[in-house]
Amino acid sequence: DYTGASVTPSVAVLRSDDSLAYAGRIDDRYAALGVSRAIATRHDLEDAVRGVLSAGASATPTPATRTAAVGCTIAP
Repeated sequence: DYTGASVTPSVAVLRSDDSLAYAGRIDDRYAALGVSRAIATRHDLEDAVRGVLSAGASATPTPATRTAAVGCTIAP
């Protein structure tokens, strides 16, 4: 609920103050259910982790970045 995940797999990256930095897909390998690329061309989770680590603790948090994850719906 905290991260807004609605499908699996979804990922979330939290900053040290527990604010949400990123929520969404791991990468862009899957464009839709049953539609995939041979390899991912964007690595959203990796980019988010690198962004949080490079910002450090002194950075002013920016609004969370979100991407649409592709997968099975998480039941409420």
